[in-house]
Amino acid sequence: ITHKESFMTYEPQHIVVIGAVALGPKAACRFKRLQPKSTVTMIDQAERISYGGCGIPYYLSGDVNTADDLQSTNYHRLRDAGFFHDFKDISVRTQTRAVAIDRAAKTVRVQNVVTGEEENLAYDQLVLGMGSSPRRLPIPGADLDGVHVIDGLEVAESISGKVKKGEVEKAVVIGAGFTGLEVAEALADMWDIETTVIEVADQPLPGLISDNIAAQVTKHLADNGITVLAGEMVQSLEGSGSVERVVTNKRTLEADLVIMAAGVVPNAELAQEAGLDVDERGGILIDAHMRTSDPNIYAGGDCASVPNLITGKPGFYPMGSLANRQGRIIGTNLAGGNDSMDGAVGTWIIKLFDKAASGAGLTPAMAARNGLDAEHVIIEMFDRAHF
Repeated sequence: ITHKESFMTYEPQHIVVIGAVALGPKAACRFKRLQPKSTVTMIDQAERISYGGCGIPYYLSGDVNTADDLQSTNYHRLRDAGFFHDFKDISVRTQTRAVAIDRAAKTVRVQNVVTGEEENLAYDQLVLGMGSSPRRLPIPGADLDGVHVIDGLEVAESISGKVKKGEVEKAVVIGAGFTGLEVAEALADMWDIETTVIEVADQPLPGLISDNIAAQVTKHLADNGITVLAGEMVQSLEGSGSVERVVTNKRTLEADLVIMAAGVVPNAELAQEAGLDVDERGGILIDAHMRTSDPNIYAGGDCASVPNLITGKPGFYPMGSLANRQGRIIGTNLAGGNDSMDGAVGTWIIKLFDKAASGAGLTPAMAARNGLDAEHVIIEMFDRAHF
């Protein structure tokens, strides 16, 4: 209690938060609880905010009935701008894009994406939670109708509408990472769509699981109607107006829906243009307290780089769980606290029909690439007690 009360002696601040999906709302709400007399303005270029992006595949499958369910609290209140204003005393500007940061003047230049109107927002401290964007493959036909990347609820609603109308019979998913496999399961399981996953690496979940577990994943997906074509490269998409075929270096597949899930990249251009330090991948470099190279600017979530606790090297972990944890740390430190997180090991889990794949730390191949002489063993056991 004494620690919390120390936050109550302060000069009111204006905190600007860029990004309002996972990290942004968590940081904003945590800060307002600690400094209720301060002001928070949260901006996002989309209309829908504060939703569970990890639940999008379950919305596509029909396990989650509506997109609103992913944006609602446990008590069925929609987390929109009105919710944050009325219940959190946080001002939210949707359909508003941050276009520039002036670190010397401590202002953010913002633009209304509908009207084009621009203005400057002054800040005492700034939070960057811009997330990441799906990688769009630069191949012929990528702009055809029926080709999508999962970059928000609006796209998910569009795909869901086509599926529910029976307009999709054959789907191809490019990429066998988390999003790719979850979307493939959603399409094949609930809607009985003939689904093929194409992965340029030699296994699904590349860099995340060892080859023996990857073989089990591939077989389990095949047993449930999903074909995984590993070690194959998509060269072009073909069709007259809408996508009809996917051409790889080995074959041609018919498709009336294509999902590009070939990884994500940090949305860090704004930070780079402002002169903040980034790593080779483009992720914003932060310290254990989530501060960037500017002490008045914090960052976290998919747009930031986090040290790997095993290798000590910068890591990229685009996961909502980590973003929420970092958001809480940022909110505490904005209010004068001293919370920290030294790094991560990239813990993850993914549901695949009636089984799950999960991991933490390094695979043997990843350890070798980092110069570690690691031993490994394989054990087989049940994941719960026999009774």
